[in-house]
Amino acid sequence: MRALLLVGSVIAALSAPQPITPVKTAVLVHGFHLEAPNWEEVVWGGGGGRIGYGARLAHALGAELLIVGSGASARVGGENEGAAALRVLAENEPDAAVREVAARAEIDGAALCTREELVNAAARCAAGGVDRLYCVTSPAHCPRVARDAVVAFRGSPTAVFVAPAETDFADAAVVAVLEPPHRPDRPPSKLHAVASRALALDGPRRAAFESFAATFLDELENRDGPAVEEEAPLGPPPSADQAGDLAARAKAFFGKAD
Repeated sequence: MRALLLVGSVIAALSAPQPITPVKTAVLVHGFHLEAPNWEEVVWGGGGGRIGYGARLAHALGAELLIVGSGASARVGGENEGAAALRVLAENEPDAAVREVAARAEIDGAALCTREELVNAAARCAAGGVDRLYCVTSPAHCPRVARDAVVAFRGSPTAVFVAPAETDFADAAVVAVLEPPHRPDRPPSKLHAVASRALALDGPRRAAFESFAATFLDELENRDGPAVEEEAPLGPPPSADQAGDLAARAKAFFGKAD
């Protein structure tokens, strides 16, 4: 499986003459929670949001299959994310050909998260003999989609592309990507493992960790000394007294949080 991140406009690129290649194509539009305050901007966004961009991309590619993620939320009355997105597109998309493509879309109402959307899409692509899948989502969401696609499509012959929509729910520049260390010219780090453990905590424990970590970072950043540059070598490890003091403070903090 090949997972590629497309950072330009796929549709614009397709305006150039394309070679005739007998490939079967699918487009997956990732869902977005209906209660998000910027739902319509992210999903429709004047045609540049996830569903608008995804449907236009499916039309431009001649995709045989358009899948819309949907399972994480629903409105009173039962309209889920996918149905709401397709309704907004049907009400606002001026191109009849794009509306026709969207009218044939399949809604994945079972997936509750990005990973499950991709796992279900992998099964659907395998069953339908799909050669290439384009995953359409917000730019800030693209790194996680690419990561989860590599796992979901492992061993699959389907080529997977991640295509960013034109609108976003956050500034993609603030997305933190924590890779396991792999460069021998930099000090070892377990920050990615710490972050993974923190993200696995339940709500109250995660909130307690965030509060403590933020307070501790404020203290580190405000200590006298040279400014810390990005990816600078780590300083000497804390002394036994310093480590003991930090452990005691952490224990006291989390004891209060309980």
